Amino acid sequence: MINAKNIDNVYALYKCGVISKKRCVNLLLSFLKENPYFFGLEKLNEESICDFMFYIFPKIQNGLESYDEGRSYFSSYFQSLVRLDFITWKKIKIKEKLRQQAIINIKSVEYEIEEDFLQNTDFLAAEPEQNPYQQRIEISEKLKLELYIIILKSAYYISSEQLSDIVEKFSLDFNELQYLLFLTNEQIKKKIENAKLMEELVNWSFIKREEVKICMSHYSSEDPIYEKLLEDYQKIDERYNQRKEKLKKMKIVPSDITIAKILGISASKVRYTLKKNYQKLNIAKTSRKK
Repeated sequence: MINAKNIDNVYALYKCGVISKKRCVNLLLSFLKENPYFFGLEKLNEESICDFMFYIFPKIQNGLESYDEGRSYFSSYFQSLVRLDFITWKKIKIKEKLRQQAIINIKSVEYEIEEDFLQNTDFLAAEPEQNPYQQRIEISEKLKLELYIIILKSAYYISSEQLSDIVEKFSLDFNELQYLLFLTNEQIKKKIENAKLMEELVNWSFIKREEVKICMSHYSSEDPIYEKLLEDYQKIDERYNQRKEKLKKMKIVPSDITIAKILGISASKVRYTLKKNYQKLNIAKTSRKK
């Protein structure tokens, strides 16, 4: 089990000029890697911990400068810093996974062309109204509409690089798609703002809870002040968990009706498309009623 005093000592050595900032950060990172439970990283494997350490390295450097010695022990400050940045890092990883899944799933949508059509070249001499090639154009338009529905449903999670990849693969109109995504994101702007606000509240509750926890450590469990702090801690902890759960359930996706209005189709068509591809397209789960 880690001794928090050791973390405080490392900061004290840095503050006195005994060790450099780089050496201080490296020592703090070693505490992080060797004591994952203390920082809430127990569920990460070695590879993920290394990835997180790479992410948090510059943030620890900045944290050394912004730390206020009058507010808390450095060990408590460092623990809170790591836990808060771990939440942010996890969200980044989730978004990356969703984007990758969306692009993979979108690329997996294919239509099978009948073997007879591939072998038959008589359509070259057919009359315009009988030309079998017309059927292929209709299928292509159907695929385009379904792709648009799927892309707009995952508008918030698709990067410009992934969008370019999709456009190139399916020969879509990039400017048209960009405009449709702009309209979609305008409609979900309120959802984005609400999610960011809830994230701030979750982070604030976590910090507040840790501050009360630190105060409790200075009193005996029989002290009346301790009982009052414990009551405050339980209330803040309950609020923190409620907000965290609410944030987890928030989905930044447009409604089926919004997509229908933008594309000029019925909402039932949107629902049908997402439901039909439910097994292939994970993003469709966001609009699926339990």
